[in-house]
Amino acid sequence: MLKSFLQSEHWVVFKRSVGKSLFQAAGSWWEKRSVPLVGTYWYGPRVQIDDVQQLLAEAKEAGVVFLRVDATDQETYDQLVASGVVLHQVKEEQPATSLLLDLTKTEDELRKAMKAKTRYNIGVAQKHGLETEVIEGVLPEAVFADVWSLMDQTTSRHGIRNYSREYYEGLNQAGFGIWVLTAKDDQLLSAHYCVGQNGRLVYLYGASSTKSKQLMSAYLTQWTTIVWAKEHGFSEYDFWGIAPRNADALAESQSMKDFNASHQLSGVTRFKIGFGGEVISYPSTVEIPLRPLRYQWYRLLKQIRCLIKR
Repeated sequence: MLKSFLQSEHWVVFKRSVGKSLFQAAGSWWEKRSVPLVGTYWYGPRVQIDDVQQLLAEAKEAGVVFLRVDATDQETYDQLVASGVVLHQVKEEQPATSLLLDLTKTEDELRKAMKAKTRYNIGVAQKHGLETEVIEGVLPEAVFADVWSLMDQTTSRHGIRNYSREYYEGLNQAGFGIWVLTAKDDQLLSAHYCVGQNGRLVYLYGASSTKSKQLMSAYLTQWTTIVWAKEHGFSEYDFWGIAPRNADALAESQSMKDFNASHQLSGVTRFKIGFGGEVISYPSTVEIPLRPLRYQWYRLLKQIRCLIKR
């Protein structure tokens, strides 16, 4: 399995710039987090673990209450199971299911693999004369302000939790990603942010205006990103998060009825699967209690918070 961008040096630098505490243990980067009234835990995003027992020893010595782990592959997850530790499956922190597009195919092959509606919508956007621009590195301040406004509008419209403006400012200033912007008459309609690692370009964040729906700008933005990635030597394009497939879904089918309609990513799944690609899955996010009583207290507090929010 390829090393995730979440384990890259530039991602670590960015996360530190927005106030996160990151360090290395057992061959991967971990984030130290604090929970009021509980203590600290370590979170490992898409980690590979060199030595499970060494990791547990270091964490216990540091007084960590529990570890939260998003394993990068099944082999890493199986290591945890084989170690005999208690694993509690929890809500995914990173997308457990994604869609991977093979960019070694020709543009014609990629187009033919799309759903007919997706090809049509790209054509609609092109007929409307939309302008799409790929910007590598840092956006100018005025352009970033427009992108942030669009991000905020999109998440509010769909009821999705958004990151702060400071988070996106830090991401922009880090300068290691690409922005793909589509506009008409100087009005921003849709925007994508992508990051590359080991030959794979990941579509990490996206936003679109209400006006973009009739102009199909998001389809053109996505296709422009795919073509750019192919032209710049990337062999894979990762759509970064779709709803999981239903247990009874046929292996090769990508009809919406085969995906979990109640999942938080179901809304974007229809859009993403229209471009084709292979559905890939990651192991479940798990927590490993190291101080059992405090961990039970943590879980109880979470339940209470959930009840209060209802």
